[in-house]
Amino acid sequence: DPQEEEEEGWENEDDMLQREVLNIPASTNSLYNDLKYYLTHGSSPSHLDARKRRALRLKCSQCQMIDGVLFR
Repeated sequence: DPQEEEEEGWENEDDMLQREVLNIPASTNSLYNDLKYYLTHGSSPSHLDARKRRALRLKCSQCQMIDGVLFR
């Protein structure tokens, strides 16, 4: 029955969405720290050179920070 298959799909979608949120410890991932800094302050961290600042801006265009959680 197509109705039953659709309902099963929605149950699986909830499971999938729950698994996509990852908690990344900030101390182990400097890219995460840089993304968080840029999204919070609107500027790049001072330790990045021009090429890395540009790369960070491009990556941040695909990301959003909500309540301290990074979404892509």
